[in-house]
Amino acid sequence: MPQKSAAVFVTCTKRKTSAAASATCLGRLAKANPSAVAAAWIGRLEAEQSSRMPARRLYSGDHWKIASQLPNAAKHAGVAADLWVVSAGYGLIPFDATIASYSATFSQGHPDEIETRLQPRPENPKAAWWEELARWPGPSAGSPRRIRDVARKNPRSPLLIVASPSYLKAIEFDLLEATESLKQSSLLVIVAAGARKSGSLAPFLVDCDSRFQAALGGARMSLNQRITRHILLNSPPWPWSAEGFSATLASTCQHLDRAPFRAGKKLTDSEVKQYLRKKLSSDPRCRPTGLLRELRSRGISCEQKRFKALFHEVAEARHG
Repeated sequence: MPQKSAAVFVTCTKRKTSAAASATCLGRLAKANPSAVAAAWIGRLEAEQSSRMPARRLYSGDHWKIASQLPNAAKHAGVAADLWVVSAGYGLIPFDATIASYSATFSQGHPDEIETRLQPRPENPKAAWWEELARWPGPSAGSPRRIRDVARKNPRSPLLIVASPSYLKAIEFDLLEATESLKQSSLLVIVAAGARKSGSLAPFLVDCDSRFQAALGGARMSLNQRITRHILLNSPPWPWSAEGFSATLASTCQHLDRAPFRAGKKLTDSEVKQYLRKKLSSDPRCRPTGLLRELRSRGISCEQKRFKALFHEVAEARHG
């Protein structure tokens, strides 16, 4: 009997074991059309030599720790899984690809957000950027640069995508084209807590949301990875499908609806300002949206309007 196999795709992380050089921070690039920005960016990545290391060692944090465990969790379910990285800076890369430290993200509000560099802005900036990176051979010669290429090589193997909604927006077209190469489109499985259950990817989404944080613990930033690991360790039916993953998750977290809601810890204005001063001191380019997202990932609540007002107060005081 052939061995069960699958490809698992996880997103990159902002946290890294080696700090990015200023040249490999995407926010340093001039605004231009996607092709021009991508060409300049790729040139900088290829020129940077001092911080190069395997991707598995470069990325860090809770998100990456859990993501790195997914092949072993799949092995527990009797499946040999290859791990791939969906990188906002490099495109699709193998888990062991040798890359330079960098800072580039699809997340809004970050100083190195890709979308703000693209002018004029395409209809789908994230997808346009993903396609530009896919045209580059990348750091691993001969390695697939699109998810659909992985599907074409192994059309009977499930594709398991573990990603946030912002990253799904970048790879949506790639995923839809991948389903055309799979023996069954249901072999595409997406774990993306918080993603809208509508649109072209809806049939492939596992039924999960932020409520599962109460059942599985950990930070919100690593929830998708924790949900995926939990499902794999409970041996979802083969071949993998969104329906099978959803059923496994529901049956093993039956206490979920009874789990109490825990409001995040609240900080005083003084404590929020202290946090903002520290962040702006280390990176003056920080934006309030990204900083609020980081704060909330730690289980701390703060109303958006209040946070932005305090941010501008601290920022103005620094320049006063």
